[in-house]
Amino acid sequence: MVDYCGRIYTMSMNIKNEAAHKLARRLSRLTGESITEAVTEALRERLGRVEHDQAGALSERLLAIGRDCAPRLKEPFRSARHGDLLYDDKGLPK
Repeated sequence: MVDYCGRIYTMSMNIKNEAAHKLARRLSRLTGESITEAVTEALRERLGRVEHDQAGALSERLLAIGRDCAPRLKEPFRSARHGDLLYDDKGLPK
């Protein structure tokens, strides 16, 4: 149910897939939850896994870019610390 402007509205979802209904009923029986609770928790868990996997995929792509670029860097950028390139001996920007 959703409270909108002081009124309560019932939300519904119509899934026309017998396999999905069977899975939802089975999960509901095994967990003792209502079908709505079982489906909501299953969706929440799957969404969490997908978001985590995508975040991991991004970090892997960034690391791959770094591995690809590193051999192409020339001195002084290859071995210098970033502070040495950006700041003078007094710590001020160059």
